[in-house]
Amino acid sequence: MAGRLHLGTQGFAFDDWVGPFYPADTPKAAYLERYAEHFATVEIDSTFYGTPRPSVVRGWYDRTPAGFLFAAKFPRTITHDKKLVGVEAEVDEFIDAMLGLQGKLAVLTLQFAYDFEPGQLALELGCGTGIFLEKAARSGARVVGLDLSMDLLAKAHARLVGVPNVVLVRGNAERVPCPDATFDAVYGSSVLHHLDLDRALAEVLRVLRPGGRCVFTEPNILNPQVALMFRLGLTKKYFGVSPDEMAFSRFRALRALRGAGFAEAAVVPFDFLHPATPSGLCDVVDRAGRVFERVPFLREVTGSFVVVGRRPVA
Repeated sequence: MAGRLHLGTQGFAFDDWVGPFYPADTPKAAYLERYAEHFATVEIDSTFYGTPRPSVVRGWYDRTPAGFLFAAKFPRTITHDKKLVGVEAEVDEFIDAMLGLQGKLAVLTLQFAYDFEPGQLALELGCGTGIFLEKAARSGARVVGLDLSMDLLAKAHARLVGVPNVVLVRGNAERVPCPDATFDAVYGSSVLHHLDLDRALAEVLRVLRPGGRCVFTEPNILNPQVALMFRLGLTKKYFGVSPDEMAFSRFRALRALRGAGFAEAAVVPFDFLHPATPSGLCDVVDRAGRVFERVPFLREVTGSFVVVGRRPVA
């Protein structure tokens, strides 16, 4: 998947930039406008110290040209003081305020303290409408849901009202806006085939703490129907397959895991249960499928596979 590099700085409101960067006598109120003449993106660091007033956010929007992008840090109350525990109200307040940037909002960043307990934290890539986040939250772990679509995140937010141990973040799974070695587990369902596989797994390895594990389920390109869905242009539209996604085989997934540096890398075929199976036959087909999953050659055409890896401890 092709990407675009946006070059900017952390903050723009620095008085000592007047002269070297901003024209002499530039008033503080005009810093952002002058900044936007040279850069197309900026990280707002001040949000780390508190949620900005909606009028301030609207001012950022109004004072920058079309196409300008903002990144912003979650307030430290959420990440450092409460460490994601019982922060639903604060998260809602912050996200509601930052949505005032509309299409200029690029990403919201979680910056954790060094004493944060990453062993209790999981990340879902491509969380979508939050179906699996809801299930993962029942484990008691603190879970971060990452997705690029604001529309899907809005639906996830509505689903997860009242779930205090889930935080939603807009961001790119190939450039996760989190520090190295943050998460104990990273997981996702049918997300890797939307991404550059090697780049995405390298990023997963980066954000996993030593000994942390990843697990993903993906469609199997060796399955005849999956191949038909992804390989033929006429069927892509019918099955809702977007132009940028392409399923892959378990052999490709295993090479990518090992190439990224994962230990205990494994890709296991599963699932002969077709979605169109009549409900009365599901148990029978499922039991038969579990047998077929252990048969050499036949197991290579399952509908899906599980991708598992562990970040080396040393």
